[in-house]
Formats: sequence, C-alpha cells, structure tokens
Amino acid sequence: MLPTSTGCHGCKQLGLRILKKSSSSSVRGSAILAASALAAALTVGGFLAVIPTANADGGFACPENMPGLGNGAVEGFDNNTNIFVGGNFTVSEKAAEAEGLVVVMGDASFNKADASRYNIGVVGVGSQIRPTPGADMLLVGGDASSNGTTLDVGFGTDQGGAVRIAGANKVPAGKLVTNGGELSVPDASAVSSHTDFSALLKERSEAFSALPDTGTAALDAWSAVLTGDGVSSPQVFTVDGSKLGTAAINLSLQFKDIPANTRVVVNVTGVPTAGLFFNALLDDAGSVMSTNATAPEESPFGAIAARLVWNFEGAANVSVGGSAQIPGSILVPSSGGTTEVSASGTNGRIFVAGNLNHRGVGSEMHAFPLLGDDDFGCQVDVRPTPSPATTPATTPATTPATTPATTPATTPATTPATTPATTPATTPATTPATTPATTPATTPATTPATTPATTPGLRRPRLRRLRRPRLRRLRRPRLRRLRRPRLRRLLVHPRRPRLRRLRPRRLARMIWLIRV
Repeated sequence: MLPTSTGCHGCKQLGLRILKKSSSSSVRGSAILAASALAAALTVGGFLAVIPTANADGGFACPENMPGLGNGAVEGFDNNTNIFVGGNFTVSEKAAEAEGLVVVMGDASFNKADASRYNIGVVGVGSQIRPTPGADMLLVGGDASSNGTTLDVGFGTDQGGAVRIAGANKVPAGKLVTNGGELSVPDASAVSSHTDFSALLKERSEAFSALPDTGTAALDAWSAVLTGDGVSSPQVFTVDGSKLGTAAINLSLQFKDIPANTRVVVNVTGVPTAGLFFNALLDDAGSVMSTNATAPEESPFGAIAARLVWNFEGAANVSVGGSAQIPGSILVPSSGGTTEVSASGTNGRIFVAGNLNHRGVGSEMHAFPLLGDDDFGCQVDVRPTPSPATTPATTPATTPATTPATTPATTPATTPATTPATTPATTPATTPATTPATTPATTPATTPATTPATTPGLRRPRLRRLRRPRLRRLRRPRLRRLRRPRLRRLLVHPRRPRLRRLRPRRLARMIWLIRV
C-alpha cells in the first residue's frame, strides 16, 4: 500500500495536519475562466486532504492548504518538477501556459499559431503554487527554439525564473523573458539531476499497476462513475482507456465512497493508444462543482488534484482533452510515443517519458503536488545554514586519536633526549603530532595523559604497554625539578618566540604536566 498521509518532500517531509477553514482568504481576482468553472466539477466524497504545514520559520513553504484555481495571491511554493518530458516538448496552436518547474530532456519548441505569449513557472489563472523566486523554472537538455512566440518565465515576479539550456538557444532575441532570472546557455548540467527520472517514472507506474482494484468503474456514453469501497487506502480502479478518450462522448466524471485522506489510483488500459477526455466533473449529488480558489473544505478540487493519479502504464500515445479542468497527476512511462494535452486544464504532475505536445485553445497545465509521495510531492529547497568551522579549541576531545597518525615520521624528536631545549613541555614523549612549532593552535587538546596508549610517538612496544601512572613517572627528571618561577621564565624566554604565542590555557596545561 502506498503512503497516503505524508506530505512535503524535501521540506523535507513537512508536518501534516487536517485541513481547517481559513480565517481569512487570500485576495483573488474574479477573472477565472467562466466556461471552465461551470463545466468543471467532480465528486469529492471524503477527499478532504491531510496537507503539509508551513515552515516554522515562516520562510518559503509548501502550501498550507491545497487551493483551487485562481489568479490572486501566492498559495505556496514548490520547487519540485511539475512537468517532465523525456523526449521533445512542443507548444502549438494556442496553448497558454505551464505552471511550476518544466524539465525537457530533449528539445523545447514554442510555436504558437499566433506567435503570442506562453507562460512558464508562474501563470495567470492556476493553483498559484510556484517555484521560489529566482529558482529554476525551465530546464532543457537539447535546444530551445521559437517561431516568434514570447516565452515568459517567472511572469510577474521580482526575481523571475531561471532558464538552463544544455544545447543552443534558438529563441529570437527579446523573445525569451526571464524577468530577472538567470539564463544559462549552454549549460551542460541543465538536466543532469533528471537523468534517472524516466526510470523512476516507470518504476512508480508499475507499482501503481500492480495494485489490486478496490472499487468499481461504471462507464457509459455519458458518464464515468468510480465507486470506492469506503475503506481501503489507496482506492484503486481500472478503466478502459478507449472509453475515456474520444471527443464524441460528452463524458462526466464522478467519484463516490472515497474515504477521507485517501489517494486514488486510476489505472487506464489501452495499447498503444489511450485517452482521458472529460467535459464535466460532478460532486456526490451530480451537480457541477466550481474549481475556484475558495477554502478546501468548501471547494475540495485542489485536495483531489493533489491525491489523484491517472496511470497509463501500457499506452505509448495518450490524448488528454475536454472542456473540464481535469484533476490529478498523469503518468505516461512509455518512451516510444507522444502525449497530447489539449484539455482546458490539467491539474497535477505531468510526467511523460516520451514526447509531449501542448496544444488546444487556452489550454493550461497547472501545478499540484502528488501528496503522500516522496519523489513527486511538494518540495521546497532549504539551503542549509553553513556549520561554523570547527576549531580544535572547541572540540578538544574529538581529535586526539585522529590526527597523530598523520605525521608520525615528521616528529621523531619527541623522546626526552632529542629535544630537551626546544619543546620542554609541549611534547613530553606522548604527543608527537602536537608539535607547538608547527600547529600551536590547531591541536591544543591532545593531552598526553589522556591518550598515552594510542600515541604513535611511543615507538617501543614496551613503552606502549606501560600504564598511565608509570608513564607519568617517565617525564623528564630535569624538567620535574624546575620550580614554577623558573618554569615561567623558561616559557617566556626571548629566545622562545613560538612558546610566547601559546595560549594561557595551553601554558597552564604545560605547567600542570610538569608538576605531575
């Protein structure tokens, strides 16, 4: 069984909580596509979601609530991939925009019929779940080109979005707008982080396909009703793709008896072609439900979009269309075909191992994470705070045994007879690596009395077997007879400039060692 209540990957794994009604809604515009709002609705059953909470520090965070669609304030941030194309990505006809991070392993061509504008990363009407300001919004493994279509990346933001292209940038001058974001061309590492993504997609798709059905799917010429068992998690259905993929059928989609906080997996059959085509999404009562950005418990469209998976494991060519806003992530793991998206809107991850054509009139691909999935869920890149440089003085006990073996041959003069005048108290036969002339401030804590048996300077096996009390008696007799005043004069002698640089704590330790 797949997890159904984990949340934000990378945040990492932000906490989860049950949705609660927001005390104040974000200011949202009224310019939502009227046709989509009227035609788009779906049965939600018990689809209230467990969602990731915001970061405790108030910084960039995954959305606290899965929103509906709107063109108002930012609902949250997500730097994870929303659209992945293993082959080539082509924009044609009058497709409008793609929300979130878009990754294309092959070439990306933007050839709208009217050569107008195509938005990437940040859109007009959408979930308003977007990458953080200035983050990657378009990664291309091949060339990027345009027939004059303006590619607007990070639309309406101060820092825009970054674009990285491994091949050539063939977009006409002035037609690639990053709104202040970075443009890196050629960038050999543009898609290096996604080289294994197609394999991951195939693995996940196979896992979904192996799940046993828990509900029933009833399809006729007018509707597709998916009824769950009300208990299982996840809820799994198998649907004939040939009955979902024709524009001649005025098909509506309805879910029933789906437990709360549960993922729904719809395995769509069909080889080599399958489709997903809806003109209406209905609620339990059979009424058309709006997709606008009201509170999730009042309009659970976003919560469903973040939990529903359409899995096309066997199909090479997939068609996604219709006048409804289609909720859920779409997985097409076959690398040998083409997926065409012409629906009014898709709402979830679009992961295609082959080619992807985005066409239609005003078609939009909106960003929603797949909640409960570590790889496909919401991710906000948290830059780790650099840890302070560790100095030996702050961790005196952590390096006595790790550093002496690195320079045993460079400090042979650690026996009492070889260096009586140069290092009277700093290397009393037990710490060959702590020579004050070479590293007076780097290894001050390698006290000879604490690690006598591990010090490589005790070359004779017999000496290494001596216990601590006897080692203490092996101190230099001449130094032991020195009284404190004379010792102080010795340590600060003008001809001992290196000793003068020793810290007081080190000097005190040297005095103590000689006195014992």
